[in-house]
Amino acid sequence: MILTIVVFSFLVVLHELAHLLAARFIGIGVVGFSLGFGPKLFSRVYRGTIYSLSVFLLGGYVRLLAEAGTSSRQASRPDWKPMSEATPWEKTIIYLAGPAANLLAGITIFFVVAAIAGIPHPSTKIGSCVPDTPAARAGIMPGDRVAGVNGVSVQHWDQFTNQINLQMNNKEIEIKTVLLSLNRNGLLVYAELAPIKKGDLWVVGVRAAGEISLELLGIIDAEAWSIKKSWDMVDDIGRFVGRLFSFRAKFAEMAGPMGIFEAGSGTARYGVGAYLVFVATVSINLFVFNLLPFCPLDGGEITFAIYEAVFSKPPRPLFKKIISTAGIMLFLSLFFIVVLNDFAKTLF
Repeated sequence: MILTIVVFSFLVVLHELAHLLAARFIGIGVVGFSLGFGPKLFSRVYRGTIYSLSVFLLGGYVRLLAEAGTSSRQASRPDWKPMSEATPWEKTIIYLAGPAANLLAGITIFFVVAAIAGIPHPSTKIGSCVPDTPAARAGIMPGDRVAGVNGVSVQHWDQFTNQINLQMNNKEIEIKTVLLSLNRNGLLVYAELAPIKKGDLWVVGVRAAGEISLELLGIIDAEAWSIKKSWDMVDDIGRFVGRLFSFRAKFAEMAGPMGIFEAGSGTARYGVGAYLVFVATVSINLFVFNLLPFCPLDGGEITFAIYEAVFSKPPRPLFKKIISTAGIMLFLSLFFIVVLNDFAKTLF
């Protein structure tokens, strides 16, 4: 769990550091940058910015100069420009930098997994056969490894289950049975069986043994896989957000801090590759989450910047305050729900 807390903090600090670098590049004043929250353990002034190390090392934050004359630090940096004088596009770049850093981190980590650590997959080793199912009747045994489906080679469990569904859903050639090639203690054996349909999926009645195999890709393939994996994840999270705000999401799909840390601890048992996939997943989640158009998230500030660009003036302070308060209340409500959900999963 400690490793997961450190990794989560790193992703948050990376996010805030991207805000800082974008603000520096544009010329916006950076009043302070802290690693952690709460009382300061150490602080140092560099180029007009107070860099701090705080007690609670869970993430961090950056403070930008909001208005001219609102910080004593501006006296030492007369070249600083406050956020109130930034153009809408400059504000958008600054607020977009944090989520973009998380997206790039996720893609990079996925690339490292594919090219160096190995993409973790459940192997095709069978852990058990459900009684009175096609697999049990065909004589398939625990410990067998699936090598192929109707002559098509499979290397991991997802390929095995996907190939069964592809074969059974083939509209050009109607088939009722599949022929499995099995490795049984070094011997190649065959089992012909008729899959049964459960919901939208064809199944044969076997469970994976839980063994992990690693797949390494070349540089070009690893780049393509990391981008596609990240995009698919963004799409999945976006669909979940859509279900969430249309009240079609289930509480079981949501996880708070405890759920994240528990998932990280569980994933670490399956090796470096599996844990890095978890880290990349958290980073991609931070990317999408922070782009939601609610304050205090970056997406809320980007929304205000777009409003300013469209109407050639910033939103009225009262309007912005009302929208921000509503966003904060929504954010706290969601946080409260996921924390309760974490406790419920722990207790029950």
